[in-house]
Amino acid sequence: MVRRLVVNADDLGLTVGVNDGIFDAHDHGILTSASLFAGAPATSDAIRRARGRPSLGVGVHLALVDGTPTLPPRRVPTLVADDGRFRRSWKPFIVACLRGRVSLAEVELELTAQVDRLRSAGVRLTHLDAHKHVHAYPPVFAIVARLAGRFGIPVVRVPYERWSPIGGGSARGTLAARSESLAAFDGRCIPAGGVAPPSNTPGILGRRALPAGRLARLGATPNFHHGLLRLQALLNAAMRPWARRDYRIAASHDLRTPHFAGRIHTGILSVDALAGVVRALQPGVTELMVHPGYADDELERTGTRLVESRQQELDLLCSLEARALLVGERVDLVRHDLTHVIKRSFRHVS
Repeated sequence: MVRRLVVNADDLGLTVGVNDGIFDAHDHGILTSASLFAGAPATSDAIRRARGRPSLGVGVHLALVDGTPTLPPRRVPTLVADDGRFRRSWKPFIVACLRGRVSLAEVELELTAQVDRLRSAGVRLTHLDAHKHVHAYPPVFAIVARLAGRFGIPVVRVPYERWSPIGGGSARGTLAARSESLAAFDGRCIPAGGVAPPSNTPGILGRRALPAGRLARLGATPNFHHGLLRLQALLNAAMRPWARRDYRIAASHDLRTPHFAGRIHTGILSVDALAGVVRALQPGVTELMVHPGYADDELERTGTRLVESRQQELDLLCSLEARALLVGERVDLVRHDLTHVIKRSFRHVS
């Protein structure tokens, strides 16, 4: 049976630099799909530029945390803080849900408004997922599934990795051997000691190189990466009970839920990790979640923890190694609507 891979970038619309990175990863790399915020600072820029890329699948990156609602705050008072913004992260949102302090009716109103905004802008939506995976909470997932059915959107993400190789092999061995690979694609290597050399070479696409200070602040040592892998693997494992309920909900609405990868390696996706994911792909469709982009001051001001890693992922997605890996493993690149995405540059990979 054929193995198909959707390479999906989250956070389209977050900043112009993130948009630049996502579109470059599609134009020059293996990216096939993106999840678009309905009301982020660079959403309008993303919509305008996506129109010129019909081969890029676009879905909704539903937001209930870390942003502002599409509806007036007075209409969704249980979703916002005193400043009219969503809660800052998934933790207080989920705690509020569990304590009965979030109105599910308001959740449905707000998420409906987000889908409507993008549909009204002419975006043909291929899938639904959510910022910080907050839709994994089954009562919220049930709302998202209803919206997918109502609007004819065929796919909803269940953000749970059923199995994923940690680092592409032994986690500690891989990280020790490949600690430089996270930033090696354009000469911005972080050596095992975690001190970055000056960055004065352009990226693989001839774009913005990172200042040395930003890379040094990353502190990307093997122990740091191994610890983050373990933490993200534990969070993924804790998702299993909710994921089982989510799969049942999706099936009751006749929605597709592709296999999922990328959560455990969020922010630390290396060559070895990518190779491990691709070689372990099961028959059918798998979504690989990625976060490419260009690191700049605008991105840092958003407060996201994913800054330098976005540029490193961009270079990885556009690398010869990534293209050769997919060809060697006979993996088909598709969008969530199963449209094949033919990459002309693959002709040069043997």
